[in-house]
Amino acid sequence: MRIIAWPAFKTKYQNPYGYLLYSSMELQGISVTEFSLSKLLLKHYDIFHVHWPVETIVRHPNPFIAGLRGINMLLAIDFARARGTKLIWTLHDKHPHSILHPKLGTWFQSEFIKRVDGCISHCQVSREWADLTFPILSNRPHKVILHGHYRQVYPDNVNREAARKSLDIPSGSDVLLFLGNIDNYKNVPHLVQVFKELAPPNWILLVAGKLIVPKLGTQISQVAANDSRIKLKFGFVRDEKLQEYFRAANLVVLPFKDILNSGSALFSLLIVSY
Repeated sequence: MRIIAWPAFKTKYQNPYGYLLYSSMELQGISVTEFSLSKLLLKHYDIFHVHWPVETIVRHPNPFIAGLRGINMLLAIDFARARGTKLIWTLHDKHPHSILHPKLGTWFQSEFIKRVDGCISHCQVSREWADLTFPILSNRPHKVILHGHYRQVYPDNVNREAARKSLDIPSGSDVLLFLGNIDNYKNVPHLVQVFKELAPPNWILLVAGKLIVPKLGTQISQVAANDSRIKLKFGFVRDEKLQEYFRAANLVVLPFKDILNSGSALFSLLIVSY
């Protein structure tokens, strides 16, 4: 079987989900290719497997270019399906995150769904939601396949004492951690505000991650207002440093506004020391 996927391996540095999925499939003898328009048009594949279509395909600051990307993708899908390629969509979220052009995103998703030949969900709730939300999918093949784990993917050789020393966590403090890309839907300014209002004794809120929306850095810093109990570490966290944050934490908080599946939650359950 030959599969072309968007994205496949290239997002490993952000989230190894795809890399782990397709590497495991290759071990089973399945050929997996990273998507490009030319590959999809010039070669035949049995399956075109797509994740996060709106977030990735029509994500461009210029709405004209974003629209062209969407149209080109739909035409390429039509061409591939005419040659026998099946379009498979893995549903990760109820709603696309970080939509730059909402009307364009809504249009593209509706057109994309018309072409879907089969779906994958990571839980039964996700499948049931999809059937109710997109009736056109109710008569398409739809399988529930559990989200993969992250065991042995990241370095794990630092204990809590060393981790807290590296992050300058005061002795005797408990740590509430938010770690990950900082985007609008993750609701981090609200998290900081609630933490300040509750003012739990002996607790520190540690917020770390890359600012996907730069203005959120200013908002979060203004809400924190130099509160010594709130530590802000903006910037991409390298794989080898992730363990320090999680080992230093007592609890992880994920204040997302709306979430269906979460690799962040699975990763947190795996690595946080209690």
